[in-house]
Amino acid sequence: MLTLVIGGNHEASNYLFELYHGGWLALDIYYLGTAGVIWYEPWRIAGLSGIYDRRDYEMPHHERLPYDRDTVESIYHVRKYDVQRLLSVTGHVDIALSHDWPAWVEMYGDHAGLYASKPTFFESAKKDGLGNKPATQLLVHLQPSYWFSGQMHVRFAAIVQHAMTSITQSIRRLPVSEKLKPTLPISNSNYIVATSAALSDTQPSEDSVTEFVALGKVGQDQSEYLDLLRLDVPAWCTREQHYLEKTADDKFSLYYDEDWPAITRAYNDSYASLIQILLSFLLSLPIKTCRPLKTSRYTEPGCASISRTKDYSRYPRTS
Repeated sequence: MLTLVIGGNHEASNYLFELYHGGWLALDIYYLGTAGVIWYEPWRIAGLSGIYDRRDYEMPHHERLPYDRDTVESIYHVRKYDVQRLLSVTGHVDIALSHDWPAWVEMYGDHAGLYASKPTFFESAKKDGLGNKPATQLLVHLQPSYWFSGQMHVRFAAIVQHAMTSITQSIRRLPVSEKLKPTLPISNSNYIVATSAALSDTQPSEDSVTEFVALGKVGQDQSEYLDLLRLDVPAWCTREQHYLEKTADDKFSLYYDEDWPAITRAYNDSYASLIQILLSFLLSLPIKTCRPLKTSRYTEPGCASISRTKDYSRYPRTS
């Protein structure tokens, strides 16, 4: 069974970083990279790996092996460079994946029940620290049909109706109890988003809706960590028959997104500039603290199908 994955905060980050732009982790398990967009015909799928930490958001990846106590954590923190690439994606996205939840997405579901069952979530929300604000930028910009997350170890569902206003104004119009409203910073009319990048004010299309689903940890209750959804083929695909072609075993194929390699290439200079800033900083330190830098190697795949794992030499199939 084909499985698409993103990174969180409990994976082998050293291995995932070798596949910065994505690739096969094992037989039929494809990693989308730190950020990535692919097609599993006829669905367009975007993913953002890692978790958000404001301290590392604007930093380049300075981590080098062997990781120490600090870099073993910072290696999986979301970087602005990757978010900006996803913010350059245009056109409809069917499915989006992130590890931690977009900030404030709980307000579109049973937030009162969530806060009551998870008091630590409520404490974080009162400090404006619950969720991933860059992921909220992506939610507003991409407006996918579905958004799937993990991280919080609890099952939660919400329906995000994209309004013709900013996300903060939209949330303030949601039904929130008078008891809760004064405790949540975003309900304050003077609230300023505490992130370096302003939230996107992308104007949504009419009736644009995102179905958000977060799953919990594996346990005895299967419904907490496993969900089966039947996805309808998007209406526009019926006019593009090549998107509906299947393999001999009656499965769709996995394809690179036509725009994503071009976006990544366009941002290559930005990534190089971050490396130069980091190099200048490291050269100002004592020699003994420096480690050689290596930039990620990436060969543009072109707009072609992604080779199946049977062609991947690291994991040869056995008879």
